[in-house]
Amino acid sequence: MVVPRHDGGGFAALPDTVARLLGAGEGGVELDGLPARARHVVLVLLDAFGWRFFTRHGDHPLLRRLHAVAPLTTQFPSTTTAHVTTLHTGVALGEHGLYEWNIYEPSLDALITPMLFCYAGDSARDTLLRAGVDPGLLWPSAPTFYERLAGAGVASHVFGPATFTPSTVDGVLARGADLHPMADLPSGLAALAATLHAADGPAYAYVYWDEVDAAGHQHGPSSPQFAAAAQRCLDPGKALLTGRMDMEGDLAIAARLGEMFGQPGAI
Repeated sequence: MVVPRHDGGGFAALPDTVARLLGAGEGGVELDGLPARARHVVLVLLDAFGWRFFTRHGDHPLLRRLHAVAPLTTQFPSTTTAHVTTLHTGVALGEHGLYEWNIYEPSLDALITPMLFCYAGDSARDTLLRAGVDPGLLWPSAPTFYERLAGAGVASHVFGPATFTPSTVDGVLARGADLHPMADLPSGLAALAATLHAADGPAYAYVYWDEVDAAGHQHGPSSPQFAAAAQRCLDPGKALLTGRMDMEGDLAIAARLGEMFGQPGAI
């Protein structure tokens, strides 16, 4: 068993790492091979692509090109909700409180699904919104990570699947960032490269992609479908990292979230 770390060796240290690299904070992950400062930082979250899958696909050209690699423990529980919220807010799940896909919300005396902003079990999104519930319930008044970066002169961009980007939850947790829906990963990464190429000053981009996670839920993490999904996600990433998308000189941080407790992510 791996005990979650709450220092520079854990997933929750990634926002501080990004801020430090952009000259907007301190702390985070200390890793040989990272520069002291970077003009642009890209954090890519391939949901469910944990450390054991990193080692399984270690011969892929993208992974072979990474200059600095280290395992990070996930938070507990190691759910998508907990980790995506940490990257949006910049704080660990013990502070933001969104720990599972379905959670009990005392103010409503009901189980809800935060990421869909609906009552747990509903087949449609935003049933809470239609019931008159304020989305600010999820993150009351506190600044997001992107708002804190903006205060230091850093522009932020959030890229996610067009099937749910932008969303009601994005309006709360991603305040301060420009939202970019991606029809697919290759075109989304090309748009990312163009966005950063046009940036006048320091910029941060967070990319979330759910294809690997979806394959794992449907077919299992040991299935050929899971392996094929991972390959499809890694292939366009190679072009991004090698500069064929006009990003030469930018720093890419790839954070991969382990789907199960005890499987650390990677940076």
